[in-house]
Amino acid sequence: MQISFDLSRELVIALWAEFLGTFIFQFFGGTEQVGPVNGVVLTVCIFMTAKYSGGNLNPAVSAGLCLTGILPPFKAGLYAVAQISGSIAAAFLAAFIDLDENLDAAGLDNWGEYKMPYLIPPGCHRTLPDRVRGSVFVLEMLGTFVLVATVHAVAVAKPGFGDHAPFAIGLAIVVVVGGAGHITGGFFNPARFIGPALVFGCDLHNAWLYLIAQLLGGALASLNHTRILEKLTPAPPLAKSEVVVEVL
Repeated sequence: MQISFDLSRELVIALWAEFLGTFIFQFFGGTEQVGPVNGVVLTVCIFMTAKYSGGNLNPAVSAGLCLTGILPPFKAGLYAVAQISGSIAAAFLAAFIDLDENLDAAGLDNWGEYKMPYLIPPGCHRTLPDRVRGSVFVLEMLGTFVLVATVHAVAVAKPGFGDHAPFAIGLAIVVVVGGAGHITGGFFNPARFIGPALVFGCDLHNAWLYLIAQLLGGALASLNHTRILEKLTPAPPLAKSEVVVEVL
């Protein structure tokens, strides 16, 4: 009974860490489509939560780690629920703080089109024209692939990477948000899209596009790690202490 309680308590702590980390990431980073801001905030949030949950803070990362075999499916699902809940809570707080300035001034016409596009609710992106949807899908998929592949490179393939891993993951966000954020909104994270979309009603009709692209990018990064990089990489040579000498 004591072992079961300890495991349950550890899981609750991990879920709280994922909720809190995603909440902070969404609130401080999700309201700015600026690469360096997002990267620094994510780095801080990973440092805050890595000890307790691994610092996923992204359902695409959790899904990728699940496919890799690092996270059990049930735990990955609970992580995703905690992450999305944290993003929604952060969007609600942003709505409360910026209610008069952003919602009343900018507003949404029937919760779909912005009356004043230059005053977009925090965490949202401008409504996508039909002609750029294909580009947004590809960019969100590739950006999420880069992010999840970086996680695998520094936290799975090299688990001893230690304190440098959050910096590498933060730099990945700097790169992808800086390169594509002005087109896609710089989400690369299902939780970061869902939170503001549900609270402000922004771009809900394009939710399928973002979510499929992001989860596909995470899945491809996992397959790249397990089926290509790790499978085709030759085993390292044995150290001298590991060489078995046959005595004749």
